[in-house]
Amino acid sequence: MKHPGLKKSRGAALIIALMVVALVAVIGASMGVDYLITVKRASNQLIGEQAYSYGIAAEAFAIKVLQMDLLKDAKDGGEPHDALDEFWNKDAPPFQTAEGAYGGKLYDLGGRFNINVLRDQVGTERMSSPEKKNQQQILTVNEARFVNLLMSLSDEEGDFSVPQEQAIAIMVAVLDWLDADSEPTGSDGAEDDFYADIEERPAYRAANAPMVSPSELLLVAHMTPEIYKRLQPHISVWPMTPEQTGAPGAGGININTATENVLRSLLVEAGKFSAVAPATRDQIAPLLQQQQLEGGYPAEFQLDTLFPGAPKIDKQGIVTSSDFFLLDGHVTIGDVATHMQSVISRKNEKVQVILRSSGGL
Repeated sequence: MKHPGLKKSRGAALIIALMVVALVAVIGASMGVDYLITVKRASNQLIGEQAYSYGIAAEAFAIKVLQMDLLKDAKDGGEPHDALDEFWNKDAPPFQTAEGAYGGKLYDLGGRFNINVLRDQVGTERMSSPEKKNQQQILTVNEARFVNLLMSLSDEEGDFSVPQEQAIAIMVAVLDWLDADSEPTGSDGAEDDFYADIEERPAYRAANAPMVSPSELLLVAHMTPEIYKRLQPHISVWPMTPEQTGAPGAGGININTATENVLRSLLVEAGKFSAVAPATRDQIAPLLQQQQLEGGYPAEFQLDTLFPGAPKIDKQGIVTSSDFFLLDGHVTIGDVATHMQSVISRKNEKVQVILRSSGGL
């Protein structure tokens, strides 16, 4: 006679066995996933380290190119000279390796408008009297150039424009971002109180210091993402202070490498900044031709001849050589592409990287 509880015991044992099998399967699957994640993480770390090493190699090559440019200038007569027809500006194919490829492109930051030069103007011109500090108007040549640069971003189709009033509002807000005090400049100035009341994002304070990245402009009052997107290729923040370099003309605009919009911003009459307007594309066409086809201008060029028929142009800070360059580096390993940007300084003929970033500058 069979025991009545035997079938129940066998059923319970079967259920327990199935549960054990299911538990082992779940643990095994989890361990497999963890293993794949670990392997992938290790692979990504290795690729990241390789990419970084290749980026450093690209920097070393760029430094060597800029050193050769210095030697060439010395051999040709001793006067520093940088122009778009020089070999540092040439496009080169990527260097191929067993694992991938690396390369990059050098850009002359001297061909862009340095936002931090506005801080120098705050210290020398606007701070000379409370009345000037509070004026909602253009008082210096660099302020006029920045306003011109903003206005030059307008497209010919009329789909986008930066009117003078808006450009001046951005300019005075930038002055407040850079200056050392907490007093707003003019009616559109912006200090800590302004940035504490922005509803769309957390409160923050004005830097009251030189900018460390062009992207800081996105935090400044009256700036918009669309304006910044159009402005970004034409601006720089290096050198951040005059002390960063002892080279003559540091922080100036190199007319031989200036972008089209920066060239348009140079149409500023000496000593008269109240009414500004950027040069037209037709007016700067000869400058672009000189840049691209004829090796730029020598150190002793006459700025007044660049805009025929225009009033006397203010030539403060206009130079023909540069001290800061941007390396836009690219590395490909397998099917993974990475990007690194490096700022290279030629202070006192010493070429070195002063900043690098893999997330953009």
